[in-house]
Amino acid sequence: MRNQRHLSASKEQSYVKIHEYPTGESVFNSAAVKAAGTAVIFGLAERSQLWQPFLFGNLGGANETKIVVQIYFKENNMNKRGFTLLELLVVVLIIGILASIALPQYQMAVTKAKVASMLPLMRRFKDAFAEYKLQHGDYDAPDASYLGVSWPSDWIIAKKPCGDHLSCNDGYWLCSAFRGRGYVFCAHEIDTDDQFYIHMFQPDDEFCEVCRDKIMCFAEGEESNKVCKALGGKFMEDTEYSDDYDVYSL
Repeated sequence: MRNQRHLSASKEQSYVKIHEYPTGESVFNSAAVKAAGTAVIFGLAERSQLWQPFLFGNLGGANETKIVVQIYFKENNMNKRGFTLLELLVVVLIIGILASIALPQYQMAVTKAKVASMLPLMRRFKDAFAEYKLQHGDYDAPDASYLGVSWPSDWIIAKKPCGDHLSCNDGYWLCSAFRGRGYVFCAHEIDTDDQFYIHMFQPDDEFCEVCRDKIMCFAEGEESNKVCKALGGKFMEDTEYSDDYDVYSL
């Protein structure tokens, strides 16, 4: 058996085998082993098994025992390999690919949620304009106090509370209730040259016949077009706004 062959090996043979094993060389040349004068027999695994010790015997005294145990644990620590640079680069690449897929989807989900949360507020202003017209014959309300509605209290305009202003913003949306026509819009700027507008029109709008009683998305840029499409928008051609925007009906 292989174990028996190692146990019967001479001191010189054992040293030759150990000299092929860098960690063992420095320890077995120590004065403690030479002074003991006793053959310390070591069984070594193949290189494919990372050369870890698997058998030792014929220990002649305390010095040899201490040395052998020291070698065993030292080599175990040395064989705890970390990640290579290539492995780390592969992990970084995978994370980058996943992020490039997940981040746009997350951002689009956030945008859709913000649009959905804004529609009820826009509808309140639109309905208030309709009520005002029933009483006054037009949509020409001087300010929001005449409509009986207001923007959220934490919204601002010119760094001040909106009060009765017909326009207001919260840092994400810039919204306005348009007196004279009674429609309401909220705009969000994705980038300097890329923004979209959500419009809510009255059923008797005089300027845009195809817009009447519709919620529409106006896109001005590539990302804005993606937003309007993600909202379920149906592209509309030849509207009164088509020269300036890509127009979608929601």
